Amino acid sequence: MVEDQCDAIDINLGCPQGIARTGHYGSFLLEEPELLEQIVSLLHQNLRVPVTCKIRLLPSLTNTIALAKRLEAAGASVLTVHGRTKEEKKQAVGLCDWDAVSAIKKELSIPVVLNGGIVDFNDYERAMKEVGVDGVMTSEAILENPALFSRNSNQDGGYCGLAQLARDYIALCQRYDTGEQMQSRQLKYARAHLFKIMYWSIIKEQELCQQLATSRSFADMTAVLDEADKLDSQEPFFNANFHPELGQKFQLKRSWYSRHIKAEFKPSRVTGEHDDLCGLEKWGDKIGQLNVSSKKRKEPPPSIPSTCGTCGAEFPSRSKMFKHLKEEHA
Repeated sequence: MVEDQCDAIDINLGCPQGIARTGHYGSFLLEEPELLEQIVSLLHQNLRVPVTCKIRLLPSLTNTIALAKRLEAAGASVLTVHGRTKEEKKQAVGLCDWDAVSAIKKELSIPVVLNGGIVDFNDYERAMKEVGVDGVMTSEAILENPALFSRNSNQDGGYCGLAQLARDYIALCQRYDTGEQMQSRQLKYARAHLFKIMYWSIIKEQELCQQLATSRSFADMTAVLDEADKLDSQEPFFNANFHPELGQKFQLKRSWYSRHIKAEFKPSRVTGEHDDLCGLEKWGDKIGQLNVSSKKRKEPPPSIPSTCGTCGAEFPSRSKMFKHLKEEHA
């Protein structure tokens, strides 16, 4: 058992991807509270380490709070809440509903962690103050900017930009090289990570994207960074307000994090009293009485342009993008 090798066991009930539906896990279990209670209770009673859970919002805030209480009663020690529904992903991503997370926090006695809408350290500070949660986590933003929680400060207090972080990342990969048996897999992970960190610099440079996608060593990757340094590209300057000596402002639209943002985030898609879409308008008092299943609200995705999350290449449809992934990044 892994309980001897970790401090806690987390049940991820937040994954919204199609593979989670097929495998019957992730956010597709959120509408089966009895099963989740059994899982959490069984682990809580038989493990020597705490059990924690991560969830997404249900279409009803009332039902989400009820589920959170059941997980707490079953033995969950910490609850992480992603303030979006499972339908809000990729091009359909909406504003993270911090008000909903705050409402859930007020109903529980266990620590609650906010997930969603965290781009930089300013968002962390605002979430802790305004939402009143016990902690904050981020996923996509920290993949692009691993120095998010350090305000992008280096050991001397100066600014550590994404170009330097990319080189530091390669140095760590080399230091903790897993050997020939695992090297191809390690290189695959490193390529995907570097595409996110260096998105601002190479996204419009097809040749550099191709070089990084086909790199077969850390030296190859370093060569791509050397070429990127010669370009007249400006990074997003995450956490620039903590470094006034830069004379720069944070530019969200240059970041990989904002790749699905066309103009601004769409309003949060959660069902209101009359099946209306609210979110920015907060939650009505009667939300939850309809008990609307999110499965009934799901609409077939339109055929829209898609972007490869690995190399940033654009495609006219998701099917062509998936074909590219299989052929180029498998």
